[in-house]
Amino acid sequence: IPVETGEIDSAELVTAPDALDALIDLFQSAANSLEIEFMSLPPNWGSNQSPLVEAIIEAAERGVDVRVLLNKPFGSDDLKNIETATLLETLGQCE
Repeated sequence: IPVETGEIDSAELVTAPDALDALIDLFQSAANSLEIEFMSLPPNWGSNQSPLVEAIIEAAERGVDVRVLLNKPFGSDDLKNIETATLLETLGQCE
């Protein structure tokens, strides 16, 4: 993600354990671009799609330019990032 300079209207620090609602609000408020980085972003939570992944997809469907950076998998526990990347790439090609 390139470093840029400029002015901003506001900034918000989002930290665990109360980050879910704040992150979804942030994703929903994106108007032009959304650049995010996760160490781990599983596509599903139990039998449901991750609310974070849902919010990312919804932003892209609104026309927001979305870029997601995920950690490279290091073992079988990290395969969820590959599943998420494949899902997002597949949906991105369906536009």
